Amino acid sequence: MSPDHEVSVSQPIRHRRGRPRLSEGPAVTRDQILEAALEALRSNGMRGLSLREIARKLHVTLPTIQRHFATKDDLWRACIDQSVATLPLVRDPHQPQDPKAVLSAHIRGQIERSITFQMATATMWNDREDGGEERIAYLTEHIKPVIIRARERLALGIDLGLFRSFDTDLVIAIIALGVSAISASPVAMDQLFSIDITDPEVQNHLVDELTDILLYGMLRDRSPDTSQE
Repeated sequence: MSPDHEVSVSQPIRHRRGRPRLSEGPAVTRDQILEAALEALRSNGMRGLSLREIARKLHVTLPTIQRHFATKDDLWRACIDQSVATLPLVRDPHQPQDPKAVLSAHIRGQIERSITFQMATATMWNDREDGGEERIAYLTEHIKPVIIRARERLALGIDLGLFRSFDTDLVIAIIALGVSAISASPVAMDQLFSIDITDPEVQNHLVDELTDILLYGMLRDRSPDTSQE
């Protein structure tokens, strides 16, 4: 038989050994990546925000992550955007004509947000890693408009005679930072005060109490002070 007519002998298929390949394609969503990134921030700060490490935790390849976030800078900006987008002062539908509803909505929204993003936002504010100043500036830039809007709405309530004159920035700080610290510290709340901040009924009680204190103070009688007469 001529060489042109030689019969080829099929070779057995050999399978590569080693670790199985990580999944490719749409095996992970943008939201899943953001959730993993926020968890990394909570656990290890900005140093833990690594595309490669997040890919490992989600059991996908690095290119899969990079289809959604090309660089680490893209990812931390998205984390800040996600955090700011849930600010209760942004999405609150109430108007100043109902001051109790306004404060209740703000406090409730801040509690929900702080429980969802426990420690992640605090980590962003206390960023000491390389490039931290840029990240804090980005966070500040995105939150400032929310603060301005809240200040304007409270000032409108004062102008309409719904509120007495007070330091609006201090009230905003109490809601934004104070409520956040309470809600993001479930262990401390439980150990120190036996309060389960994750319980919806406890949250409702906290909202009602803080709203009343902010609106009416702690005095039984709000009549004019005559102590100096």
